[in-house]
Amino acid sequence: MTDPSRKQLGLIGLGQFGRFAVGHLRPHFEVLVADRDDPAARARELGVQAAALAEAASAPIVVLAVPVQALEVTLRQIAPHLRSGALVADVCSVKAAPLEWMCRILPDHVEIVGTHPLFGPQSAASGLSGHKIVVCPERTERLGAITTFLEQLGLEVLITDGDTHDRECAYTQAVAQYIGQALSGIEGTGSWIGTPAATLLRDAMRMVQDDSQELFEAIQTLNPYAEPMRQQLRARFDAIDARLQEIPKDPEP
Repeated sequence: MTDPSRKQLGLIGLGQFGRFAVGHLRPHFEVLVADRDDPAARARELGVQAAALAEAASAPIVVLAVPVQALEVTLRQIAPHLRSGALVADVCSVKAAPLEWMCRILPDHVEIVGTHPLFGPQSAASGLSGHKIVVCPERTERLGAITTFLEQLGLEVLITDGDTHDRECAYTQAVAQYIGQALSGIEGTGSWIGTPAATLLRDAMRMVQDDSQELFEAIQTLNPYAEPMRQQLRARFDAIDARLQEIPKDPEP
């Protein structure tokens, strides 16, 4: 049963992050959840209302928590059901491409904001306070209200555009994730003979070990700045190896 005293929020996507988000949105909104799989059982567990995609998309606020690879299809599905003046936001880890898709596919009568929470269920398991979220106000008159709400949740809000976000995240996210993935396949990263540097590397590995392959591929392939950054990293490794190869193997006494 709907509660007329609370604003509705349609959350589309009940994956790992969607389920995590429900717990923080439920105290502030009447949350309607939709998912490609039947969300009824999960919705009951989370204490929110399951809804058809069209119903969730007709809420005043719509949050898209689907994988970026599924975003274009989802946008086409929800576009006919969006009400005039609705606010549509995504939570994708890349921003330029999703924002372009939203502007191209969604009707002109909705507001569009891109977000990238720089945390997840593991890193924010003890709460949101002190964590950061990137906000890209593509087409909205409610940036002040959005910022205030997010700050009330305890988040630090970083405002930028999609291209700047992707350029910065090519280093802070894509390369870090790339290195973490590489370390996870190297024997000895859990050695009991530890150093502070090794501990930091293990931490980097652990931060990404629960990321889905879908998320890893999206960050590495849909951020246009990620591949050049990986090329720089590989070039630096090659340069270091070349320098080491020049060292005499049996130096004279």
